[in-house]
Formats: sequence, C-alpha cells, structure tokens
Amino acid sequence: MKKLLAAVITAALALTAFTAVCSAAPSPEKNEGIIVSATAKDKDNATVEVELKNVSNDTAAFDSVIKDLQKDNSKLKVSDHKEISVKNNASANFPVTVEFKVNGVKDGTKAYILLKKADGTVAKVETTVSAGLVKGVFAEFGEFVLLTDVDNAGSGTSPKTGDVATTAMLAMLVLSAGAAFVSVKKIKA
Repeated sequence: MKKLLAAVITAALALTAFTAVCSAAPSPEKNEGIIVSATAKDKDNATVEVELKNVSNDTAAFDSVIKDLQKDNSKLKVSDHKEISVKNNASANFPVTVEFKVNGVKDGTKAYILLKKADGTVAKVETTVSAGLVKGVFAEFGEFVLLTDVDNAGSGTSPKTGDVATTAMLAMLVLSAGAAFVSVKKIKA
C-alpha cells in the first residue's frame, strides 16, 4: 500500500514539475532592430575585421539629432547602441563600408546610423538598407547608435492562454490515483 501511494505521489510531483517548466517557457520573440553581426571592407575593398562592443544606454550625446530625425518619422527609435573599432588595433584605410546583419530589417525600413566622432560631434553615416542588412560608410570609428522604424514590441508569438491540456492531464492523474487508492483499500477489506 505504501509503495503504491509513494509511486502515485512521485508521479504527481513529476508531472507538476513538468507543467511548471512548460508554463514558464519564454515567448519566442526576436529582438528586432538589434545588430547580430558585422562585416567590413575598406576603400581598397580589403576585408577589415571589426569589433562591436555594447555601451551604456546613455544616448544623450545623440538626442538632438535623434529628435530632428523623429520630426520626419515618429516611429524611429534607437534600436542598438554600440562602439565599433578595428579588431586588435589594426589599421584600416577609411572610408570603411560596414554591413550590419540586423533582425527585422527589410526593404523599405528606414534606418540611420549616427556616429559620435572623436571631437564629440554627432554625424549621420551614409546608410542603405536591404533585407536583413544595414550598410554604413564610416569615415572613422567610434560610438554609434542605430535608429530604425522596426517595431520591436509585439513582434514575436505570444504563448497560448487558456490552454487546459496540462491541467486536464494532472486532474486525470489525481483522479486515477484516488481510484487506485480506493480500489486497493476495498480489495484488502
């Protein structure tokens, strides 16, 4: 009797643990507008290895230019904020064309790259957009922001709500355990 009860309780706990993990699974949303990778070529068409570093979310240096651009397109938002440099302190013959792979960008997406130059001023980088790519022609490297009109809110698939299959399975397990317990008790009596 104790072994049967222990088996039923163990099964119930295992199923409960399973349902907790399933219900806690994250929504499969993409971070749209975020730079995934970058490749670069200098003015002589030689490959340049670039390094991207995340920087703080303080975009105060860019705010005046961002506000000017948002007057024409209110959907523009800072999608990413990074610092770009040549890997291993190597040299590059500027201008360097950098091709960023960006989630959610497609033909027709508005994108701007704003570069904080060495003297502290902010300049717009010549930018073109194609499916999944944003290309910028840099005269120098440094801290930059990527502005896009990609809507990164609600772009993923939300999990189903009101799905009762797991709860129904758990209820069936509890009912069958109760029935087994009563049956065993009646057989012994």
